Amino acid sequence: KALASYDLLNEANHVRHLQSVFSATGDRALVAELDQSIEQILEAAKATKRTFTSADDIQNIDTIVSAMLGYQTSFHRVVDARVQRDNNARQWLQAGAEADRLAGELESDLAGTPDAPVMHFDAQQAGLALAAIELAKQNRQLRFAVSIYRGSETDEALQAMTRQFEASREAYRLLEGKFVGEQAEKHRQFQTQVEEYIGLIAKMPALVEQERQARRDMDASFQKAYASVGQIVEGQIAKSKADAVASDILMFSVTALALVLAGLISWLIVRQITRPLKNALSIAEAIGAGDMTEVAIERRGDEFGALLGSLDKTRQNLRGLLLHVTDSTIQLASAAEELSAVTEQTSAGVSSPRQETDQVATPMNEMAAAVHEVEDQRGVEVIREQVNIHALFRRDRDGQRFHAARGLRLGQTYRAR
Repeated sequence: KALASYDLLNEANHVRHLQSVFSATGDRALVAELDQSIEQILEAAKATKRTFTSADDIQNIDTIVSAMLGYQTSFHRVVDARVQRDNNARQWLQAGAEADRLAGELESDLAGTPDAPVMHFDAQQAGLALAAIELAKQNRQLRFAVSIYRGSETDEALQAMTRQFEASREAYRLLEGKFVGEQAEKHRQFQTQVEEYIGLIAKMPALVEQERQARRDMDASFQKAYASVGQIVEGQIAKSKADAVASDILMFSVTALALVLAGLISWLIVRQITRPLKNALSIAEAIGAGDMTEVAIERRGDEFGALLGSLDKTRQNLRGLLLHVTDSTIQLASAAEELSAVTEQTSAGVSSPRQETDQVATPMNEMAAAVHEVEDQRGVEVIREQVNIHALFRRDRDGQRFHAARGLRLGQTYRAR
């Protein structure tokens, strides 16, 4: 939009260039070209206006259109003033040229020429010749003052030209009624031409002021359009900056939101990982501490849920195993107590046979000594048989009679021999 406004400004500068060239050359073909450029500006402004939504920008576009239309109107006023000035210039140039011819003829008739001067011996004729020379001089000075004003168009030149008007009038008034015949007619025609010349020149200031005012109006219109374009450009630049700031804020907000969401998602992911791990760790610690009571676990459908389920199943299996071991231990403890009681009773029963054994040991030792003294083999075997019989007789813990199974076998062996 700013570039489109710059295009309008460039076209307006082109229009201003055409106006400057016209002012310098007066080429009427430039008028049509300038009108065409202004039409292009108006069409471009209408097309640009459709792209704007801001009320200020639309108003500035309308101002540009209005200013360029005003510029076009003022330019045509300049053209009209220029045409009037040109027409007026042609007319007063013709009147001035005729006045110069008539003044020259009166001067030549009364004073002659530098190559052929006229000698007057009559004072009145000599005075008329001098008046004719002054008339021609004032007429030339008038032409000079007009050329200066036409070149500068300043107030000083206008005042000098006005004073020269009065001097020229005063010069031909001095000769009124003093000519006769052909000279009188020439004086009358000169007076007519000079008045026409002065009248046409007198219109110049108004035409110049009209053209100046039209130029001032053109300058005002152009500055108005230029200012409106500048406001559009500044507005678009400010809007671009505001959009850039808004984009930065939006980008920052989106980035911050993305970071927050990323942090939240990370926290949720970590939470989804750490919670089941903590739950599994608590189950493992409880199992390690020997606590097989039930621990609440999170029911999940993923791998962590399978892990927690396996740990909980392990805890349940260990709990059942421990209960079984505990029951077996209790049974073993009960059996151990019963075995201890039996052991105490057995120890009490063993004490009595030990005493009897000690009593039998003494005669056995005596018999052993006798064995070495008896050389008779039969006698030795008889004695051994007796010893064995005494040694094999034992009493059980219930006080029953001694049994002698082995002694009987030895006796049988002895009889066989």
